[in-house]
Order: sequence, then C-alpha cells, then structure tokens
Amino acid sequence: MPGRSTSVALLFIAALVGGEAAAGPLVDRPIIIAHRGASGYLPEHTLEAYRLGIRQGADFIEPDLFLTRDGKLVALHDDTLNATTNIEALAATRPDWFARGRDVGGRRLYYVFDFDFDEIRELTARSRGTAGYSRPGNGFYDGTEPFRVPSFAEVLEVSYDHFRETGQVVGVYPELKFTSALPPADGLAYLRAMADATLAELADPRWGGFFDGSRGNVFIQSFIPAVLQYARDLTTLPLIALTFTLPNGAGFPPVPTCPTTPEAAAALASFAQGIGVNAAAATEACIAAAHEAGLLVHVYTLTDRAEDYRLFLERGVDGIFSNHPDIGVGVRNALFPVPEPASLAILGAGLFGLLGVSFARRGSGAVTR
Repeated sequence: MPGRSTSVALLFIAALVGGEAAAGPLVDRPIIIAHRGASGYLPEHTLEAYRLGIRQGADFIEPDLFLTRDGKLVALHDDTLNATTNIEALAATRPDWFARGRDVGGRRLYYVFDFDFDEIRELTARSRGTAGYSRPGNGFYDGTEPFRVPSFAEVLEVSYDHFRETGQVVGVYPELKFTSALPPADGLAYLRAMADATLAELADPRWGGFFDGSRGNVFIQSFIPAVLQYARDLTTLPLIALTFTLPNGAGFPPVPTCPTTPEAAAALASFAQGIGVNAAAATEACIAAAHEAGLLVHVYTLTDRAEDYRLFLERGVDGIFSNHPDIGVGVRNALFPVPEPASLAILGAGLFGLLGVSFARRGSGAVTR
C-alpha cells in the first residue's frame, strides 16, 4: 500500500544520512494481512474468504501455494487435502483416487501434487475448524455452501477486479509452501518450479502490470531460504523470510529463527527484504535487530483479541497476519490514522529514492534491504 512503501523509503534514506535506525515500525502505517483470507469467519483459502478480507479493510490477502500434478498453482495451506476438503469421502467412492493416497502414520493422506487441478476442483473446501478458524453456524456460513479450492490466478483476479472496480489497491502475499513428503532434492525442485510459476503468473499480461511491484502490492514469502535465494535472482519483488522459534528458544530446522543479533539479521537481509515472525518469538530484541538490518517485520498469526494487535503494533511491527482482519484493521487505524494526501505525496518521492538505491545495490551484488 502507498503508506507502507513510502514510509520505508523515507526512513531508509534517513538512516543512510543519519546512520541511526528509526524507532518503532519502518512504516508509517503497519499493514494488516488477511491470513488465508478472513479465515476466522469463512473457510480458509476460498475466494469468499479473500473477498471478505478485502471488505473488512485488509491491505493484503495471503494465499499459500502448492503445485498440482499438472502444474497448476492452487491456494492451500497443507500439502495434503485431508484437513480442508472432503477428499476422504470422495476417495472412498473413487478407487483411482483412493489408490493415490499414501499411508502415513496410520492414516491415508492425499497430497496436492498427486492430483490434477480439475480433480481438486471437484472437492468441496471447508474450514479445519481448529481454534482461531471459522466454524459453520458462526453467522457467516452454515456449512452447506459449495466452496471450492481456488487457483492462484483466481486469487489474483480478486485483487485485480477490486482495483478496477474501486481504484483501491489491495495487495497479494503468496507463500511458496514446502512439503516434507518429497525427498530433499525433489522438494527443492518442486519449490523452484513453484517460484517460477508464481512469478510467471504475477507477470501475466492480462494483469496489465498490476502485480509488477510498482504499487508496493506484492510480497513473496517462504520458510525455506534456498527458494528465496533462488527467487532473488529472478525478481525485484520484495521477499519475506519466514522464521519460527519455539518458546524454549529452539529452532525448527531448516527454517531460520527470529534474529536477535546483528549477524543473524544481516544473514537474512542478504536475500530478503523482511521477515515473518511467529507471535511467540516477536520480542523487542528480534524486532530491533531486524529493523537495524533494514528488515520489515510481519508477525503471524493473530485472531480475535484486540489487545494482541495493540501489543505487537506498540512493539513496532510493520505488519500483522490476521484471521480476523476487521479487528486488526480497527486497532491499527486507531493507532495509525490514515495519512493526509499531502503527506503521501511527499512520501512518494522518498519511495522512488529507495527503489533506486535498492536496484543499484541489487545490481552490484551488495546486501539489500
């Protein structure tokens, strides 16, 4: 969004001149990201959930991505279809589908990459129903609706159509998902193929350049550094390194942990422009170290407690992944009012300065923000 990008520009330029990191967020208005859509109200990763997230004021909608057997990008969080579709019921009546299931830990699992897109379109999407996620009968749906698993192109269309109809830019924040069901080498090849397909879809001419990064409306995220390092050489779109730290301070190999030292933050800044941090690890030390390295900090995942949003916004995060975007937007707007139009124009000049510095550094091989 305009406020997010332009603020980063001015603060970055000020840091170059003054040699000090700015206190608080690196942005004038932290963003609210509709996590899997408005997934606290409607089944996750459905077009209806994305549209609701936009209506509730989210700045970005977030699709998790996997590739189907025939190479189509679909929006799903899990590498299996079990938790959020009716695959088990349909496979019980379809011997060819049942045969593609894999017995893992005493359960038959159906992996996304073992099915073609048209087959996945026959499924009904549903909520996983765990804490923080939607449940039928909540006033938003009753459980009989024929929700479908969308393609990435359909998710982009939601954002693009909203812009064409209203003039409002709502960004997309795709995640390149990994799977442990494939051997490491195959898993990395799968991720690279997903990155290629994602960038190709974002650059498709039918969007008229809407997702080329010039509007500050695209982030690409992953837990796996190797795929971000691969994408870094293919795109100038900002990359977000997802991190995970357990409450006892342990990591989650091969996922990076939240940086609390200049060295750790600099390592992430060598291939990413920001980090995604699980809420339990989004400490003042982590946020400060990331900001010192010029990294944006987006925390995940908050639900329906307004006090949680206030806590992290006051710690200085630059964005929040939310299952209940309306709550996050309400708290954010109270703490960070909409800038005056004149201020946005001034900030816009700073953005172009930042982009010039960033591209120059990227070309020289130096560490970028």
